[in-house]
Amino acid sequence: MTLLDALSKWAGLSGPALIQALEAAAAALPDLAPTIKDWIAKLTAGLSPDNIIALSGTILTEAANVAQGKFAGEPHPSDLA
Repeated sequence: MTLLDALSKWAGLSGPALIQALEAAAAALPDLAPTIKDWIAKLTAGLSPDNIIALSGTILTEAANVAQGKFAGEPHPSDLA
């Protein structure tokens, strides 16, 4: 499984559509093309076991915090509106 597969399933997105959008952005923005191509490479690379464990641990911790009513009350710029 790749990160793109995981994100696509989680968000209900189409992985190939995201890659096409990123490729179009790279073509339209030559200055950002190297960064965008790096993102594409990372999204399509396989997930390492260490990264899966780290991601799983983070998701479980966040889910436990939400279940206990613990939310980060950090100010956000949109709060001023």
